Amino acid sequence: MAVAAEQLVEVGSAEQPAFYMPVVLEAAEMHSDELIRKRTAHFIGSIVLEETLEIERTTTPHISLMDAINEASRGNEQALHMVRMNVATDVMERTFKSGHITEVPIEQDEYGTLFQFGQPMHEVYANSFRYMNPSACMQKRLEAEALNGQRIQTYAQSGLLDDYAFVVFSLVPDDIDSHAAKQEGFFTDTMSGVIQLTTKKGDAITVESAFIAGTHTDPSERHDKASIQSILREYGTSYEGKSTTEILSEPLLIHKSILPRGVIDLVEQYDSQTQSFFGQQQPVQSYDTYRDICSERESSMQEVTDRVTRRLLDAADSLTSPTLASALLNTLSEEETLQRALIDTAIDPRVYGQQAAQHIVDARVLLAQGKIEESNKSLNSAKAVAQSSSCAGNLRQINQESQDAACESNLTCKEVKDGEHVKCPGCMKMVRAIVPDKETIYCSNKRCKLAHPSLK
Repeated sequence: MAVAAEQLVEVGSAEQPAFYMPVVLEAAEMHSDELIRKRTAHFIGSIVLEETLEIERTTTPHISLMDAINEASRGNEQALHMVRMNVATDVMERTFKSGHITEVPIEQDEYGTLFQFGQPMHEVYANSFRYMNPSACMQKRLEAEALNGQRIQTYAQSGLLDDYAFVVFSLVPDDIDSHAAKQEGFFTDTMSGVIQLTTKKGDAITVESAFIAGTHTDPSERHDKASIQSILREYGTSYEGKSTTEILSEPLLIHKSILPRGVIDLVEQYDSQTQSFFGQQQPVQSYDTYRDICSERESSMQEVTDRVTRRLLDAADSLTSPTLASALLNTLSEEETLQRALIDTAIDPRVYGQQAAQHIVDARVLLAQGKIEESNKSLNSAKAVAQSSSCAGNLRQINQESQDAACESNLTCKEVKDGEHVKCPGCMKMVRAIVPDKETIYCSNKRCKLAHPSLK
């Protein structure tokens, strides 16, 4: 990123003399970023090492969705909250790809460590490396997101988020074609992206995410990068010549006095470049009023979240690996949100794929005509061909997980010899297989559900 032309904002109060602070700080250009990058590289390296070496650990075991489901099914309220929030996030991100705002709190303990839904934030990023098998493109994005996570942790502890908002622009990759992007789970019909703002509000840290469209009609005619460039020029900086992955890895710290309404100020600036609304070719509405609409929309989807959560807890005993838990969440969330799409016209049918979209439209028309049986048939046809995703980068992995789910029992998918190092479907680590006979195979990780009894 080019060095910003310094713009200053006056800060002061009746008790404190006025002084000046930069309007924008470029995270990648700050002196602290070299250390943060080294810390991130060490963090990622430790995850890779964890997956390839058998070593004894004294640290707390990492928490996956499967762990939370199991604990919640046994009455653990904190685990239940974690499962519900994971489901709620999936439900909303799966159904509303643009024209929506979410706000999520982040807790901070007495040591300054950040938590989301009771899970340490570093575990959220670590699990992405543990349980995904990313393409080269998505690997770079995962690394950029982990780097941003370390930045947020550092800025929260230093107090920088008291005065600044940490702003990230996450757009559909432009270093792969639209077909490949779609296979990764990006919504390429509208080239939807996210403007994310993290800052401190009162005593709490919050993450605001605004889902925006990157094109009006033709996916090949994107306006997202140009619109963001125009915003940055007003702040004296630029992403000129940067790929969307590089943009993701080079966030900004914008003084909060410039963004009094938070992320909707950035959305309004984004829209002003093309006279759109959340990047869509729609009449402009009151952004403040629309934020309330988004909040009401999330409340109305709670019953969907509740159904998916109940079904996950009911299946707790059958979950043998984190990948299976992730695949099941995908399946249940798609089923329940697609059923909701029949009556909720705010949900764009295209989020389930072009084939399913037409069936959903037909089902809606038939329902309006009172033809209940025919409507249900069309909806079932949609379910048969639907393909949706919540988190970009997950769709390709989810497809693989669904195939792997049939091979979850006792590592018996292929012939494995005693002592051979394989990736265990139970704990998803490279481990030494324990094979006492041809019919039975155990994991050598004592914390794994498939561990040999002698290790427990």
